[in-house]
Amino acid sequence: MPKIDDPTRTADQPAAPDAGRAYLFVVQGTSSSMHLLPYNGAVMFGRDPKADIRLLNTAASREHARIVIASGQAQIIDLESRNGTCVNGARLDGARPLCSGDVVTLGDAVVVMRRARPAKSGPIVDLPEIDLAADRGRDRALAASRSADDGDRRPARRRTRAP
Repeated sequence: MPKIDDPTRTADQPAAPDAGRAYLFVVQGTSSSMHLLPYNGAVMFGRDPKADIRLLNTAASREHARIVIASGQAQIIDLESRNGTCVNGARLDGARPLCSGDVVTLGDAVVVMRRARPAKSGPIVDLPEIDLAADRGRDRALAASRSADDGDRRPARRRTRAP
């Protein structure tokens, strides 16, 4: 399987995740990288040079774990690794679904699964509506100003306190 991203990418060279796509934030030692997940497919972690995401520590097995993605839903499977795989601090036994924010520990590596937020559709500000509201406010202010100049302004009510 071809590499899904450059494993040497660092935090100061972030990959921009596609809107709504899941991605992994991987921390190994003093470096970090981001890897987009496919909508369908699998991503294998391990020390093996053929691993999709290569783990650089000796606590990881050659084929440590696999994330399988089907229709955008991800699950992680430990591949009978020597030191095991933990999800949110609990040791993984079999397969488990992954959600955005889950923290996976593979040997000394830490992987955080995230789902990029989809971009909002439509404009943030409706300019024609704002222009219309501004025109109405200006018209009211001009009308109030004209009526005050003509002496048609009603006297202000005096507030009285209830006994």
